[in-house]
Amino acid sequence: MERYLDDLQENVNKLKERFTREYGAGAEALTVLRQGSDIQRAMATVAPDLDGASEWNRLAGSLSELAVVYGTTFPLPEGASVRRLNDDEVRKAAQEAAKGADRFKKELNASLKHDAAIDTPAREAALDEVDGLKRDAQKLASTMGDEKPASGEAQALLTRASKIRAAASGRPLSPAAQSAWGALEGSLDKVAQAFALTAREP
Repeated sequence: MERYLDDLQENVNKLKERFTREYGAGAEALTVLRQGSDIQRAMATVAPDLDGASEWNRLAGSLSELAVVYGTTFPLPEGASVRRLNDDEVRKAAQEAAKGADRFKKELNASLKHDAAIDTPAREAALDEVDGLKRDAQKLASTMGDEKPASGEAQALLTRASKIRAAASGRPLSPAAQSAWGALEGSLDKVAQAFALTAREP
């Protein structure tokens, strides 16, 4: 067991060293999570008061958090893959979300103009929310570009997207508007994955 723990520590250090803005270190994370999962399964077969069990439980908690960041669970399921967006990829996803907001606004405006149940103030309010989504995405991209913590900006973007999504679900949007929103969802999903946040309400 001691040898396994030494190997795990060595690979954790490799993960820390190799993770950069440009490289998400997915292969290194996969190695760490696989090794940790093997140890976790072994620990499940021993007495809970075994010396070192409490320390391992704390480490297992950290490995669980790592797994979430890489889009999986701990212990690692059989055949699971891992993926984490690096900072540049997140910045690009935010930029794409801003562009997607422009496309969606155009199609939403055309769709709402043909809906007799939507008056001008309601249409303008809906479009203002999409403008806000674009601003949120641009702010996230800018913050990521400055190499600053950006979880708050990511949460703000996803929260506004949830509000727009809920409002859109109650309207008969045109196929073009639905398609534009669907494309935007892809960028939002990437942001959510990068920050281990929920992109869409259950």
